Amino acid sequence: MSVDAAAIIVAITTAAGAIVQGADLPQPVKDQAIEAVQNAEQASPDVQKQVEDAIAALPDGARQQAEQMVADVGGVVK
Repeated sequence: MSVDAAAIIVAITTAAGAIVQGADLPQPVKDQAIEAVQNAEQASPDVQKQVEDAIAALPDGARQQAEQMVADVGGVVK
């Protein structure tokens, strides 16, 4: 099973970006928030690798459960 942590991060940061753009915030605050969202999106491939490595290190039963949990969260976020 493929664990797609990067997709979860992108979905969350996309939603956060949309919320910030729609909020009545001063422009400098919006700019900083959008920059933070973009930085998180750019880090998502590194996070993906870390999640895959951590799950791969688990014993078989735990690995399957962890993969399923991440997949379930990914399905909810999408």
